[in-house]
Amino acid sequence: MFDFILNKLESIESVVIIISVIVALFQYIVNEKKDRRSKEIGTYDSLDNKFIEFQLLCMEKPYLDIFDVPDKVPAKLNDEQKKRRINRIFSSSVNV
Repeated sequence: MFDFILNKLESIESVVIIISVIVALFQYIVNEKKDRRSKEIGTYDSLDNKFIEFQLLCMEKPYLDIFDVPDKVPAKLNDEQKKRRINRIFSSSVNV
């Protein structure tokens, strides 16, 4: 009688272990998907923020002419403004 109960308990133990492994794998996969999605959202948010900064820069300093549509008649820039324009173009391209 005792051997019968022990045999049944061992069978139940095996089933519980198999089920727990399946549940653990399912939780791992779900957590990995959540982590990947949150990283993607963070990347998109960061890119969006950089683009908004670029647009604000274009509105604040239109004389730099760094927007995607060039001016028909570009403004005359002094040396400091030319350096600023080159630096802004370089920093915008590096940040993206």
